Amino acid sequence: MKDIKIGRVAFITLMILSSSIYSVAKSSTVLELIKITGHQKVLSQRVAKDYIYNGAHIATNKAKKQMI
Repeated sequence: MKDIKIGRVAFITLMILSSSIYSVAKSSTVLELIKITGHQKVLSQRVAKDYIYNGAHIATNKAKKQMI
């Protein structure tokens, strides 16, 4: 079960990084890049928080709902 969760986290992290790289390559201004990195940071923090909450059995319904 832990291997599946680690695999999911690794996959989600890879997807976030790859979408970030694509977005950076596609963007042209510094302000757009700052906005993109801000969104990526918030998303990665939310994913990490939800997995921690789910694993620690804290507010699991809310964490599972946000992970979908």
